[in-house]
Amino acid sequence: MQIQFLNAPDFTIDENGKLERSGSWLLSSADTREDISKLAEQWAGAVNDYWRTPSADGSSYTLDRQLKVKTITCTALDSRHCRVKFTAAAAGSSNPTGEIGAIAGSFLFEGKNDFTEYKTIRYKLAANDLTLLPQIGALIDWADSDYRCESVECQENNEGFFIAKVRAVNIAVQLSGVIVSEQQHDQYLKTGTWLIMPGALDDFMQSNALHNPAPWAGENFYVYNITAEPADSAGRTRVVLTARYSKLEMIEALRSEEVVAMLLDVPEKRLIWQSRWRAAAGDRELFENRLGKSALDWTADTRAIVSKITPKRISDCEFEYLMEARYPEDIGSDIKFDSKDLELPDRHEYYTRIGEMRLSPGQCGYTWRHNGTYRLINNWNANQLCPLTTAAALDLRWINQPLKLLEIVEVSYLSGTSSKNISQIVSWFTSQRIITTTLAGISGCFLRYDLEVDDVTDSRKRDWTRISRIYRKSPGSYDWNSNYWI
Repeated sequence: MQIQFLNAPDFTIDENGKLERSGSWLLSSADTREDISKLAEQWAGAVNDYWRTPSADGSSYTLDRQLKVKTITCTALDSRHCRVKFTAAAAGSSNPTGEIGAIAGSFLFEGKNDFTEYKTIRYKLAANDLTLLPQIGALIDWADSDYRCESVECQENNEGFFIAKVRAVNIAVQLSGVIVSEQQHDQYLKTGTWLIMPGALDDFMQSNALHNPAPWAGENFYVYNITAEPADSAGRTRVVLTARYSKLEMIEALRSEEVVAMLLDVPEKRLIWQSRWRAAAGDRELFENRLGKSALDWTADTRAIVSKITPKRISDCEFEYLMEARYPEDIGSDIKFDSKDLELPDRHEYYTRIGEMRLSPGQCGYTWRHNGTYRLINNWNANQLCPLTTAAALDLRWINQPLKLLEIVEVSYLSGTSSKNISQIVSWFTSQRIITTTLAGISGCFLRYDLEVDDVTDSRKRDWTRISRIYRKSPGSYDWNSNYWI
């Protein structure tokens, strides 16, 4: 016969406030010839036996001599399985019934602005009965709703009794506030916040993965951003989802006129139309095949044709397209010689920008525990696991936080197309990733983070390779770990 503790609430508080401690076990027998009910009755023992405290995996138990069994209920589920439920009484209790009733009028329900719900109740107990009170973090079935104990306060009165105040929070997966809609120029966003128990977190994150549809926000919305952080003492995680609206539509249209010449006092004009479109990933072919075709649908001019298309990736789900239209005779007419093209072989440009990274618990030297806390990893090898050079675990505040980093972009040019310059391009990234140097007047430890290569053509139709080398400066007083970045 096998036993398994069922992870049901450890305590119950009924609608009248009566507090009771309970525990349920599942007994299983592989032999259908055995009477599972009799086996369960034999295993369950008798009233006044010591309480059975389950092991971590629930497959065994130890005896708690501070508690005794008050009632035993055996329920056969089928010919092979039986559920045994125990309720507890304090060992040496002066209360013959073992029941703990609430102080009249002490119940309090509190609903907060973020939609979290709290219940508070008080009990009068003898010192021997204090072991029947829930501990912080214990599950409570409170009038058929799932709660978790947040605090227990005990004070002794003049009669030698204790007044215990129990406060618990509702742990149902729920929206902690209304969905907030926000219009940012041409962007339509919706944000929702959920409080989720550890056991439901993985399923929730999989159902609301980044760049997946967001049905909670409405049609044509997808998950654009996700943030998660510990919420409260109930061990919940506060997950904030931001959804972005994406549908094929033109969000901007411009028409410009320019005088390019005067013929007998008559201006010669050139017309240029520009439009900006938002599109889903499945709409890409609609734009990639438009070059050279009529632009009548958005210019209202039968002669205009699409002369230029510039795609911009917003996310895996969303793209923007800039389309330009001209008359056929005006295409290419505005190309002029640019003297700056002569400087390309010797030109070095530097730009600064802000990058971001997040360090996982393992990179910081910690592991996430099921009770909602971080714990130091024994024998943590910082030299192999941490991106930064350190002899000790990083501060807890580094974990999963958006770490802002200074990035320096160095732009240079090589003659010819990128296919002819591959060996010079890749040597920068395949050599030592970590360098200590000065870039654009800024000294420090830098990570060779990224490399962008573009083929460009100057106004004289010459081919060039534009190379953008991106360096990340190490944060704070730390250096990058050269053993990590290989």
